[in-house]
Amino acid sequence: MKKYYIFILIVFSFCRVFGQTPNTYSKVKYYLGDSLSNPFYVKSIVKLDSGYLLGIQGNYELFIVRIDHNGEKLSMYHGSHPKKDFVLYYGKTLLTDKDNNIIVCHNHTLLDSKGLIIGNVLKLSETFDTIWNTTLTYPDTAAGCTGNEPYLILTAMHETLDGGYILTGKYYYNCIRAPESVRTFLIKLDSNGNEEWRRMYMDKSYSFSIDVTDDGGYVFPDFKSHWRITKTDSLGNELWATQPSSSVIYQASDLICKDNYVVAVAPYMYNNAVDPYDYLYGLEIVKLDQATGQVIWNKQYRTFEDIFSVTLHRDLEIVLTGNEDIVIAATDYPFSVNGQYYDARGILFKLNSQGDSLWCRFYDVRRDEDMSQFNDVVVTDDGGFLAGGFVFPYDHSYWPGALLVKTDSMGMAPNAITLDIGEYLQKQQGGLEVYPNPAENIITFDIGKLKSLTGGLLSIYDAKGEQLRQIKLNSDVNRLNIKELSPGVYFYQLQHKNETLSGKFIKTN
Repeated sequence: MKKYYIFILIVFSFCRVFGQTPNTYSKVKYYLGDSLSNPFYVKSIVKLDSGYLLGIQGNYELFIVRIDHNGEKLSMYHGSHPKKDFVLYYGKTLLTDKDNNIIVCHNHTLLDSKGLIIGNVLKLSETFDTIWNTTLTYPDTAAGCTGNEPYLILTAMHETLDGGYILTGKYYYNCIRAPESVRTFLIKLDSNGNEEWRRMYMDKSYSFSIDVTDDGGYVFPDFKSHWRITKTDSLGNELWATQPSSSVIYQASDLICKDNYVVAVAPYMYNNAVDPYDYLYGLEIVKLDQATGQVIWNKQYRTFEDIFSVTLHRDLEIVLTGNEDIVIAATDYPFSVNGQYYDARGILFKLNSQGDSLWCRFYDVRRDEDMSQFNDVVVTDDGGFLAGGFVFPYDHSYWPGALLVKTDSMGMAPNAITLDIGEYLQKQQGGLEVYPNPAENIITFDIGKLKSLTGGLLSIYDAKGEQLRQIKLNSDVNRLNIKELSPGVYFYQLQHKNETLSGKFIKTN
């Protein structure tokens, strides 16, 4: 038996070190100087035919770096001003149009105006020549402000069907900088950067993403009281707003539209701690009907211990593959793997179109030397993924560097470490809780939120569809001994009267 264990260990080690293909890499880059000169944070990535564009913030300056497929710099735009700090948000802040022009939305902190923040949208040619530059200031209610901080902060944008641009972000109502004063806006620009209209939403706040629907409308998330997804028409008039769940959600979210549906992700709190510093977050993923906002499915996962970025923003980004699988880039912090403690690490989490987990990996770039964070991800031409963010040294001995991780289609790259993702809480049709998942000996089916299912029949099936067990659930919390089951994937169906719930769980050793 020992020989088998040794053989498996050797094979695993060999795959870990030598198994990556030539088109995968894990790199830390300093595109202007060295690690002691300038910090570099990759905030957004755009795929080009010849490589990628990176939106980078460094030392409160703006960099747009064109790189080849191997992450090496080809050319670079550098924006700076002695009286302005440049601030770039994550993900949907950089794009290219059909003519290969580059559009970036970011923010300027005016250093001679007591830190006033204004939005800026810049359009550049393929060779980084300025085509137009639009400044966006506080809403038209500024004249009636009772405070003295008229901030307008751009967080995301998307090209519209007419060739213009839709932008979202936050401002402080009545110019009072406080959490309860945060509000969301939409601003529509034409193709030349001229403002066409703006809508201020008093019942919405903290929007970090936006997408365009097939009918020319817009979809964006917000966090006024709970996590909501809102759809508007082409003029910003609300058509529907859906609250996917009653979970406590942190103020970070991303979404993407495809055909007739919307997929969105946000961090949800799962430990009900009293002290905010003790909150632990997993991932809640929801799929909605684009026309009505109706929830198609809604699932929650705990990826390791906590979704918690180095920069405290809990940034999340979501993309779809060609076959409509879902890939999420995020950051986990902290966690332990086989007794080895890891600090913050960028992760990629892949699900199929029905929200079932396929794999989850994190990337140990410089063991015991840094923390890392993912801020964006794109699908590459070979079916793999390029994730970007930064590494940050524990001891502050050098500046953060731009992190690029290129994986294959299975998420494998140098220093990739794989864990079974835990579908610890799968929410279906109102609140059935199945945990822990994966499970070794005991798995719990909690129908406390679904009183109507008390007395229902729970059937367990193997991967071939053969029924292995059927029990009656007579209480809210039902513990099932699965010790004798072989390791693998099993399916369950809970039925009572006209209601049926189904899902899967994983049995481990």
